[in-house]
Amino acid sequence: MGLGLILATPASASAIRLPLLDGNLEGNFTALQLPGAPPLHWKLEVIPTGQTGRAATVRITGAGTDLQAELRIDGTDAIQWRLNAGRLDLVTWFPAVVPLLGPEQAAASAQGAMTVRGEGSWRGGRWTGRAEIEIAGGRFEDPGGKMTVEGIALKLVLEDVGALRSAPGQIVSWTSAQFDTIPLGAGRMTFAFEGEQVRVENATAALWGGEVKLAAFAFAISRMEMSVIARVIGIDLAQLLTLLPPVLAEARGRLDGSFAVRRDSSGLQIGAGRLALQSGEPAELKLAPTPGLLSGSLPSTVLKYYPGLGQIETGQIPLQAGLLEVAFTPGGDAEGRTASIHLTGGPVDPKLRAPIDLTINVRGPLESLIKFGTNSRVRFGSGP
Repeated sequence: MGLGLILATPASASAIRLPLLDGNLEGNFTALQLPGAPPLHWKLEVIPTGQTGRAATVRITGAGTDLQAELRIDGTDAIQWRLNAGRLDLVTWFPAVVPLLGPEQAAASAQGAMTVRGEGSWRGGRWTGRAEIEIAGGRFEDPGGKMTVEGIALKLVLEDVGALRSAPGQIVSWTSAQFDTIPLGAGRMTFAFEGEQVRVENATAALWGGEVKLAAFAFAISRMEMSVIARVIGIDLAQLLTLLPPVLAEARGRLDGSFAVRRDSSGLQIGAGRLALQSGEPAELKLAPTPGLLSGSLPSTVLKYYPGLGQIETGQIPLQAGLLEVAFTPGGDAEGRTASIHLTGGPVDPKLRAPIDLTINVRGPLESLIKFGTNSRVRFGSGP
């Protein structure tokens, strides 16, 4: 963001030279390549270093801006540069940068303090060198994308400022986030950066009392489209109840699994996946009162041997599930099913006999089964 200002030069950049004079110059300017940038004040101090050499210190100040640099020319076409301390306020500068991110992020905003340091050379209109960018106390909000990220901390090292290329293993972390109706806890992402392309090496975040991990993927900053496999570990079944139809009154247990995720201009699409109870960890469920849910299809001669069924389906006693698997194929499988649920178990009270082995097949849009809310940007699709 601030780096774009530092690297910006006019079309005739190859003709720029430090003036062969000594003393001080100052004035005001605006960054023409960033129309939303604030007005800035510059001050240049030049001293001789030999017959043709010059050294200069430059300071640029303004709203949310304090940049200090050293320039040195030794009679060649090259200018050596060093940015000693650059500080930018994202509240001030983000509106100038947001048009570069594409129309999807037009309403986005950011907060935080950015610091920039670096050194290198400039020759023939091309920048070379290395720069370090850090953000502390960051916040990002995109109302159009229904996304908020709090407590952002970033450390980005550009190994080549001309190509805007970083080394692998750059890190950004956050303390909490919200995407649509999905709350995320603390997380971090390791990545590499080149031009407008971001290659994510791995990402992890707290989710529904457990954790979600994303495999490697890539996206362009101006488009923010990606496809990836998400793996969930130990998510709390109880925290999913608000998304499900009111069949379960209570639930305890943890699920593992994975599913495909795709993001484009329409929002987030969830593709094929599977969730299941953690191995060796039974779940305890209490059904919302639904008389006949289990017993309605059984003859009375069978029901008398399983008195616990009636108490389970009316929510009087909990059900212990030894196996719970949920598979979803939003595009439909070979039999036209968009989801299937397999549950085995029985009453928590061992005195009540009521073994259950239940399979429920779902056909039709999964939005009718799992609720993300009106006008949600989370959808079920065919995945990557």
